[in-house]
Amino acid sequence: MIAVSGLSKRYGDNVVFDALSLSVPAGTTCLTGPSGSGKTTLARILAGLEDADSGTVSGLCGSVVYLFQEPRLLPWANALDNIILAAPDLRAREAGGEKRSSRSARRAALKAEASGLLAALGLSDADGGKLPAELSGGMRQRVCLARAALHCRALTRAGEKISAVVLDEPLKGLDAATRAAAVDFIKAEFAPVAEHLIIITHSGRDVDDFGGVTVPI
Repeated sequence: MIAVSGLSKRYGDNVVFDALSLSVPAGTTCLTGPSGSGKTTLARILAGLEDADSGTVSGLCGSVVYLFQEPRLLPWANALDNIILAAPDLRAREAGGEKRSSRSARRAALKAEASGLLAALGLSDADGGKLPAELSGGMRQRVCLARAALHCRALTRAGEKISAVVLDEPLKGLDAATRAAAVDFIKAEFAPVAEHLIIITHSGRDVDDFGGVTVPI
């Protein structure tokens, strides 16, 4: 269980939350609340991307994988290359001086795996070869979901514990058909490998689709 105790955060005169305390049980949790309630700020603190002004967070022991609300893709790399950049085992092999032929085979295997992840999200091989600027907002969001999934797979293969996967508005910009595929993808790829799957949302439909525990802030 993640325990948040007496957490406070402000930006100048803007108090995001003051002495916030809550518990996040293991499993799937939907972190809900209106815009401006501090959902993303709390998630960034849980992920270690931001420091609280005061208070404590305990119960996170292992890697935290974070999906930002807005797609963050390298503009000069195509979708597949953006995805495989998230594989820490590939980076370690390249840094360790692995033979070029072995690296090439490894990259090819990762690209095939990334292509399979894109297919599960309704994207084609042709989409995998496109630059981010050539993709719609919803397509870029699905590329980011695939990248997070590949990162989780790579961590699992390396024997690393994933304490939490935090997804900030993961279904933003998706139409009905692609949304359904993304919900199934998230349940299949993230819930089984992480102690905590935390979905940040203000949508009651998301809460209904993902189930689990709802924690309002």
